[in-house]
Amino acid sequence: MKNFFVVGTNHKFAPLKVRQNYSFTKEKIEKLYKCISESGTSEIFVLSTCNRTEIYCHGRFEDIYKLLFATHHDFYVYFNKDALAHLFRVVSGLDSQIVGENEIVSQFKDSFKILSRHRKSNLFQTIYQIALEVSKEIRTKTEISKGKVSIGSVCAEKIKEFFNDTSDVTVLLIGFGKTGELVLKHLEKLETKKIFLTNRTFEKVEKALNELKKNNVIGVKFDKFKDTLDSVDCIISTVTTDGEYILKAAEIPSNVKLIVDLSVPISVENCGTHEFINLEKLQSIIDLNVASRVLSVKDAEKIIEEKSIKYWNKISKILEKESKTRNITYIEY
Repeated sequence: MKNFFVVGTNHKFAPLKVRQNYSFTKEKIEKLYKCISESGTSEIFVLSTCNRTEIYCHGRFEDIYKLLFATHHDFYVYFNKDALAHLFRVVSGLDSQIVGENEIVSQFKDSFKILSRHRKSNLFQTIYQIALEVSKEIRTKTEISKGKVSIGSVCAEKIKEFFNDTSDVTVLLIGFGKTGELVLKHLEKLETKKIFLTNRTFEKVEKALNELKKNNVIGVKFDKFKDTLDSVDCIISTVTTDGEYILKAAEIPSNVKLIVDLSVPISVENCGTHEFINLEKLQSIIDLNVASRVLSVKDAEKIIEEKSIKYWNKISKILEKESKTRNITYIEY
């Protein structure tokens, strides 16, 4: 009997142009939950992120499949224990584009909050709690989440290593595109003394300052950022250039001890009197950390196999009980 299943697609299974057709907004998810609640025939849980869309369901497979998906080859389907194991794999970060990443846990929690606002499901409440427990065990007992694997986090880690105590460090962050935003996010966690933020388009800086509301983050117009150099300990550059330096060696004062240049090509001239880290060096650190995580996948899979067998027995009893009180059709597949 196969009446619990997951049907979905992700970054491994389909290209972005396909996945974006099945992406669920919060409003679309809420509308779907309302429809399902009114029908009274199925229990579903939707997990939709930038890299995946998945529907976990207790009910009629054909109804859900025909309602949501047009073509079979763009999607995967797992039933019963395999569906539960797949969810464990997802929440533990094994199925993520970056193995072991933690963001999926927050996305999973946020997705469940949407479900909880529409109906109280004993089935998915139990699955939710179990999935988080398994994820925590895997991340604790294996190396799957060890080591930084994003440019922003590795950049912040290297700054912490260099200065040790960052409470008296002033940073100049040049450029506020996608990379700059990621770097700032991780810099905030270091609790530095001050961060000067500059960008060619100053409106982006102003918007960020309004959202952050942090006294230690100060916006500087691009044509004035050199005025801050005498009070800066660390320079981080993420700007795009045509090959010319935005800062030449002769312009960099001796108080600057560390330069992290994430630009391609590099945008700050290395004068040799300070520590200089470029994108290639940070990427090599990321590659090593990713490789270390991949080696832990086998250990994580052993835990998933063990836990999916153990907890499927518990979930089966809930499914059996709910099937007797709801109009659920069992499917031979």
